[in-house]
This record gives sequence, structure tokens and C-alpha cells, in this order.
Amino acid sequence: MNDQPLKNIGLRGIKVGYAYTSFVDPEKGVYYLGNPIETLYNLDVTAVYWGMMNRKWPSAQEFTKFRGELAERRQNFPLDICKKINSDKAHPMEKLIEGMVLLGAKRGRYTTGTPQYEESVIDMIAWTPLLCAAAISGKSPKIPKGYRTYGQILADEMKMDDKKARFLDQFAVIHADHGGGNLSTFIAKAAASGYVDLWMAVAAGMIGLYGERHGKANQESLAQLLEFQERINKGAKLDDLVRETFESGKAMFGFGHAVLRQEDPRAKIFYALADQLMPNSQLYGIARDLRSKWPRFVLEVANPKREKEGKSLIQNPYPNVDQLSGAVLWELGFQDPRTFTVLFALGRAPCIGAQVHHEALEKVPIYRPSYPYGGANLPLPTGDALTALMPH
Repeated sequence: MNDQPLKNIGLRGIKVGYAYTSFVDPEKGVYYLGNPIETLYNLDVTAVYWGMMNRKWPSAQEFTKFRGELAERRQNFPLDICKKINSDKAHPMEKLIEGMVLLGAKRGRYTTGTPQYEESVIDMIAWTPLLCAAAISGKSPKIPKGYRTYGQILADEMKMDDKKARFLDQFAVIHADHGGGNLSTFIAKAAASGYVDLWMAVAAGMIGLYGERHGKANQESLAQLLEFQERINKGAKLDDLVRETFESGKAMFGFGHAVLRQEDPRAKIFYALADQLMPNSQLYGIARDLRSKWPRFVLEVANPKREKEGKSLIQNPYPNVDQLSGAVLWELGFQDPRTFTVLFALGRAPCIGAQVHHEALEKVPIYRPSYPYGGANLPLPTGDALTALMPH
């Protein structure tokens, strides 16, 4: 039994390996291959995936060839899987996870040697938008004859215009990666270390993303914004709602970050995109006002009060990526917030695949963290009490 008390911190801050795709700077936000997200979000997300898989940026010729390869591989996407996942009224994320498991089952188990994931990663880059489109729309997607971007494939299924397709491409890039230790990525790499098919490993990660503590933040932020909108339309003032939220002990969703100590650069991108896409939206106006009102309230009112009460201060009162992303999706026509996590997965899954690929190349051992025993030494019952516990 462990004599020293050990606090379970969820492995936070424990260095267990390297991520070769991205990192998060506490002051500057997420970087892909050493580049800040502000310089990347207008790229085709498949160029980002090629770069993360190969750990270098593609040349124009390499990317042209890759686009052609993706178009060809999409012709082999097994549409029968879409029929299976849409046979009931499951949650869109459950459909996506089931689809990934079925794709993994088609390939079968690895039985000998280290898995070679490169071909599977390319398939994942090609097929993920088709699988996500099926999970969101509830029907089998049309396979494009030529190359289409992620946003274009989804927009085709949702009957959306080019402007919305462009936003979906940007959304995918913004959500593509976030270091190596976030829950969904870590789970996938841990599962893959047992040598399973890539689709199975990433499905495990998607189960983590499905959980409320990981992939639901922009849904919660949207719900709060819609509540504020309803109350404002009945005469409430946003300043009063801000104070009420704090005094009731409720969270202000979409603010703060586990690593960042400044406003999330991804949030700044969403504000800029919302200015273009929905400048007159009341919902956006409320979110935009909260961008300044909540941090000011925390610094001038909430933290001084918490300090007097001997409570820990709010370290980061600034917007994160989830503060506005759900509201933009809502205004663009995604009226079922349950699909938001699938759109998160749309960008994230192939990058998780790339990280799994890198660890397989390095022959990373099976994940096996240490868990000291924290329970008591409990003697077995004796006599009739012990007999009662035996099969009978």
C-alpha cells in the first residue's frame, strides 16, 4: 500500500513522449509544424494532413499528386457502412464511431510485427469527410468524381453554398490538432500501442471526444448564448447576466483554457470569420460583447472577491475556440448541436491518425502507466461468512 498520498491529476503535465505534428504555447496558442494557426487556417486541410503525416510541407507537385490520390481512394469508400450506421436513430457521434469500428473490422487484426499505418492514414484522410457526412445527414453520401475539399463534400450533402463550404474547410483546419496529450489523441495512441487497426484506435479516441468534458464545449457555449439571447429579448441586460452567472456559481462557457493564458488565437479567427459571415447576427453580437465584458468582470470584480474569500483566482478569463464556433455553425444552418462534435472529429481524426503513425514508426512500447495501490488491506471474512461468498 502506498504510504504517501498521491493525487490523481489525470497525467496533467507528465511528459510521456513527443508529438511531431503540433504544440500549444501558453501565450501564443497552437502551432502546426512550427507555424501559428493564424497563418494556416486558409490552407486546404488535406495539405495540413500531408504535412503532419510526412513531417514536412508538400511541394505544389506533391500536393497535386496527393489530391488525385485522395479522389481515387474515395471511389473505393464502402458505402454499405453508411447504410449500417444510419439504420437507427443513434447520436451522430455514435454513428461516426460505429462507422470507424466497422471500417477497422473490414481490415482485420494485426497478428505479427509492428503495424504499418501509412496506407490507413491516407485512407482516413480520403474517407473521413464521407463518413462524417453520412453521420450528419443520415444518408449515404455521393462520391465525388474529382477532388473535393472537406468543406465542399459536406456542403454538397447539406445543400450549402460555396461561402459556407469555405468556412467548413477553415473549421477543419482550426480543429485539426492540439498537441499530443489531449484526451482523444492520447486514448487513440494508447489503444494503438496494443497493435490494433488504425480505424479502431481512432474510434477509441472518438469515444473520448464524445464525452461531455472533451467535445461538447461549443454546444454548451451555444446553449448559454441562446439563453442569454432569449432573456435579453425579454428585457434583461447582458451586464446583469454576467454578474448573475458568476454569483450563481455557474460557468461562463467558452472562456478559459487548460494551457493558454491569453485569448485563444483560434477564437480571434472565429471572430474575424463571423464578422464576414454574420455581422448582423444578434447571437454573434452577444458573443462579441461577452468577449470584453466577461474578462473585465473577472479581473475587476470576480477575482478580487475570490481573493478576499481565500479562493484560487481565475487564471484565464479570455475566450477559447469554443466560445463562438458553435454559434457560427448554428447560424450557418447546423441546427442540431449534436453534429458539432462530428465536425470537430472531421478535422481532428486524420491528425490523430498521423500521430499514431509516428508512434508506430518509433516502435513506442505498449502504454502502461503506474497506478500504486491506494486501497486498504482488508482481511477476508471467516467461517460461515466466507462460505457464503463461495459458489453454491
